[in-house]
Amino acid sequence: MGKKALPIAKLFLLGMALVVIGFILPVFSSKIGSKTGLNFINLKKMNPGTIGALLVFAGAAAGIVFEFISVKNAKLIKLVCLVASIVGGIIFAMSFGDNPVTKAIGKGLLKHASVGFYLIIVGWVAAIVGYPSAD
Repeated sequence: MGKKALPIAKLFLLGMALVVIGFILPVFSSKIGSKTGLNFINLKKMNPGTIGALLVFAGAAAGIVFEFISVKNAKLIKLVCLVASIVGGIIFAMSFGDNPVTKAIGKGLLKHASVGFYLIIVGWVAAIVGYPSAD
């Protein structure tokens, strides 16, 4: 007997979990060190980069929570969580240039991308594919 395939409905949960894990792992690395998504959150200085990073993490974490909680309009809430996470990533990417460190990373975004960056992207794709069947 073959292995049981992962139901498409679980792809949303898997994708959101990959985003959270990717956010905690090093997202960018360079000669001076590596940065996780948490390193970009500065609550004392609420700049667009901080807001974007918070949206990436909070949207994915909320998507995971609503996968296990039975609420009215759960599918719509999961869509909002997914969109918030992706929009947060766009805001975060557009905020490169606020300071010299993020400006240097932004110039070679893919050159400095680390495992967390790729997990976040794969997680978003998996969540988008799994969303239509997420109930």
